[in-house]
Amino acid sequence: MLRVRPMRSTPAVVLLAVALAAGCGDSGSSKKVVVSTPDAQEGIVYGKLPADPPTGSTTTFNTRGCQGCPPGTATPEAAGLAPGAQRVAFTRATAVDEADIWIADADGSGELRLTRDAGLEMSPTWSPDGTQIAFVSDRAGGNLDLYTVGVGDGAVARLTESPGDEFSPAWSPDGRTIAVTRSLDNHADIVLVGVSPATERVLTAGQWASWMPDSRRVLVTEGEFAEGSLVVVDIETGVQRRLEIDVPNAHQGSVSPDGRTVAFSVSENGFDGSPNNWNEELWVASTADGGDLRRLTVRSGNDHWPAAWAPDGRSLVWTADDTEGGADLYIARANGKDLRRLTSDPGYDAWPSWAPRP
Repeated sequence: MLRVRPMRSTPAVVLLAVALAAGCGDSGSSKKVVVSTPDAQEGIVYGKLPADPPTGSTTTFNTRGCQGCPPGTATPEAAGLAPGAQRVAFTRATAVDEADIWIADADGSGELRLTRDAGLEMSPTWSPDGTQIAFVSDRAGGNLDLYTVGVGDGAVARLTESPGDEFSPAWSPDGRTIAVTRSLDNHADIVLVGVSPATERVLTAGQWASWMPDSRRVLVTEGEFAEGSLVVVDIETGVQRRLEIDVPNAHQGSVSPDGRTVAFSVSENGFDGSPNNWNEELWVASTADGGDLRRLTVRSGNDHWPAAWAPDGRSLVWTADDTEGGADLYIARANGKDLRRLTSDPGYDAWPSWAPRP
């Protein structure tokens, strides 16, 4: 069974969402289940349905539960990817203990599976040059640690070996550092992990890191899960600046490529019960002062985990939950218009990351 801890930091809520997607959770709600989007009610499906997983010979990851085992390789399909093409990496969870990294073209076509581990492979983020993806996995047994995988050659490297769970990695624009959330003993920190040489240090308490373009400042969600606020932290001095945003809670912030705008989630009805009972919507605001506040989505399900910006800053992709525990990816313009569905799969498609420019 999936580990669902009695805390509301990132990994516990994320694992609960995966459990619900696999049908092992219970929202505890007696309200009528509704279809999450008007286009779904009309039977409209955007993008293309996923192809069946390849049936040819594949070298699979074979390290789950084996400390120090060779990392293995990614799927052969990954070798054909051009670095930095207009693609979106995401997690597809198909069971309570089964999730892998997938990649799709930004028009919803060309889906392929990048990892084939027996456990959880989640929360991908592209390197700035588009040659690697960082992700978290429990392949070594127990907790979620930080790894990287080469998009072309499938070479895997383990970057952390901590007793806690890691999640939501974010690669700095200069390519030197990955900021990741580490949760341990009901407490979550943002940890800065050096890519080369391998180093790590705790930056601040918080979750959901997103880099500013200068690679010196990080935007994080601070505070309890249900009462979050967005704070910009200088990684050299530790100086913090809170964004004064007039919403009940602001969390899962994602900074635009030019650093001027942050997209984030807000749950106006709080966080009681399971994720199926919430109603997170996407909003945007200025990173300068929290002004220019605008709401982008209006749905019955959650829009969250956080949104990812296109390299040109003109579009966003995010996880859109339905009301039955599943989720797909949706794309829209940064003003909320031209909404379209990117994936359509029975599993839980979530935590997208847009590939950088070619």
